[in-house]
Amino acid sequence: MLESNPFKEKIFNLDDRLIRFAGECIFFTRKLEKSYENE
Repeated sequence: MLESNPFKEKIFNLDDRLIRFAGECIFFTRKLEKSYENE
């Protein structure tokens, strides 16, 4: 049985947000690098 733990859920949500944020940062830096190479 899984009990609903709001503290755990908050941590998972934060993890998800951090992973998404890191992914966006990597995507953004790659776009910047490509635009610099094109110049």
